[in-house]
Amino acid sequence: MFQNDYLMRIIMQFVQALQRALRNRQASPTERAADLEQVIGDAVNIDPRLLLSTDPESVVSLLQLGDFDEQIGEYVLRSLYMEANLLDEAGQGELADLRRAQAGAIAEAYNLDVTAEDVDPEALEAFFAEQKA
Repeated sequence: MFQNDYLMRIIMQFVQALQRALRNRQASPTERAADLEQVIGDAVNIDPRLLLSTDPESVVSLLQLGDFDEQIGEYVLRSLYMEANLLDEAGQGELADLRRAQAGAIAEAYNLDVTAEDVDPEALEAFFAEQKA
């Protein structure tokens, strides 16, 4: 029961962060990306500055050593891909490419079927509607 409550809370945090990243045009892309990083770090119980400063294979290793719950994997991937888009928008293409590579490594390691296309605005709105149901 406590595990389910915890997972639901984490999932709601991801959904809210993704919605803010998509819809909050008052904040800069860099601020919205930082918000997503913090939610990722909180969800996996690893400092996001440490986790996301490493190469893709090291991100997977850190997740495997930590509290990564595969049930939140798709949310982590959507957040990383959304962050990559925001970093591109902010002119930080190299960092955006790193986030995409990190997401790809996580998807491969955990056999998750989430891609960069899953965070285009229409796909995200459909995802949000699905989460409400």
